[in-house]
Amino acid sequence: YLLSGSQMALPSGSSITAKNSIIDKELGSNTWVYSGSGSTCSFTSCLFIDRNLNSTWRFNHDVFAENHVFKNCIFRSEKSNNSNPPVYGRLIACAVYNYDASSYSDEEVIFYGDPLMIYFDPTSHENSNYQLRPLSPLIGKGK
Repeated sequence: YLLSGSQMALPSGSSITAKNSIIDKELGSNTWVYSGSGSTCSFTSCLFIDRNLNSTWRFNHDVFAENHVFKNCIFRSEKSNNSNPPVYGRLIACAVYNYDASSYSDEEVIFYGDPLMIYFDPTSHENSNYQLRPLSPLIGKGK
């Protein structure tokens, strides 16, 4: 679990690899989580959460999109109709909620809408249960 209240500037040549992780923007934080034009990142089965109602930033900034891969990830914003895509990068079988997904193909974003978590508290990580409900449209959809 990563709660980000400020930006991480990744040096050239650095990388992030994350699996089954939660990346959460801190309440009151209207900024991106990480940047670094010479970095590479791989996220698999991760949950990206932005609970800020006024946030318009993506999760990353100033990166080469081809070096950042997100596979089977869920991106959730509490800002309704956020006009930005959630990240710069290559998405594979991801779900997007309250972000603009129009620039992604059907293979990049397999579902646009509420992923139906057991309980999502819009103000607290500690009170949330991020497991998918049995009737979630994402069950069995990953690649």
